[in-house]
Amino acid sequence: TRNYRRQRNDSILDKLSEATGLEISRADISSPRGSLGRPHIANFLVENDIVPSIQAAFDEYLATGAECFVPMERVDHNTVIETLQRAGGVASLAHPGRITADTQTVETMVTRLTEAGLDALEVEYPYTGGESRYADITVSDAAEMAVANELLQTGGSDCHGPDSGKFR
Repeated sequence: TRNYRRQRNDSILDKLSEATGLEISRADISSPRGSLGRPHIANFLVENDIVPSIQAAFDEYLATGAECFVPMERVDHNTVIETLQRAGGVASLAHPGRITADTQTVETMVTRLTEAGLDALEVEYPYTGGESRYADITVSDAAEMAVANELLQTGGSDCHGPDSGKFR
């Protein structure tokens, strides 16, 4: 997964270099913690006045369907859950109200993942609402889903720092 993430980031940066006329490498982008990801690339684009905001970076270059988007490689959920638990971790589905699907599909997904061994559901998340591409699931809906599926409740896994709009 790490190797694929590096390859994906390199492909995104190659596409960005072509689209912007700048030579951009992984070394050019600061990633203070963890591994490099699209939020770091978006921040680089803002800091270098290529786009006016993080959202503009995603809209123009990094989001699904955007000019420099490269799809993620998916790993089977059973493998992910088993690997996390073998390593002593807790398998938690992040922000169900930000999954691109209708609400019923997400509820079915949570049930299937629970049957596969899911431990937790992210409940606490700064949902902004009103985005029709996402499931209509609020913090209280996620809490009810967690209780109904006997899952632990987690929170805050998607904060990308104080400028992300998700910082508390």
